[in-house]
Amino acid sequence: MVLAPCRTFLFYCGTVNREKCYLSMPKAATCLEMYQYIQQTILFAHKRLIYITMKQKRIEHITLNLIVFDTIVIIGVLARQTVLYYGWEEFSSNLIFMVCSIVMGAIYLNLQMAFGQILSPTIEKCFMKFECYGNKAIIVENPIVHQ
Repeated sequence: MVLAPCRTFLFYCGTVNREKCYLSMPKAATCLEMYQYIQQTILFAHKRLIYITMKQKRIEHITLNLIVFDTIVIIGVLARQTVLYYGWEEFSSNLIFMVCSIVMGAIYLNLQMAFGQILSPTIEKCFMKFECYGNKAIIVENPIVHQ
């Protein structure tokens, strides 16, 4: 591919020596088409990044739930083993396991709801007092179109 002036966009990389980098598009006839191509590329990359981020958050959420579930089951098994150690029958130990698991799950869900509805907004209000936390604004610049 030959780089022609109408098909080449020159910009500077973020290096100390200000190296020249070239972007090229085979079918760009004007700078406007090149600018639109760059915008489409950036938009595609942004959508892909959002997809990857959401997928990673989903995996982290599933992992967290599995860790909590495993912890609840381990506590239930320990309660069952303790009851069996003290001489209770099998049915009572299984009942203790189920009750302990249900109670631990209910405690976890209540703590999650309490943190999400009460503590999280309170903590966020405390952080909003700091200047660097509260000034998260997105700056959008209007493109300059050369004709």
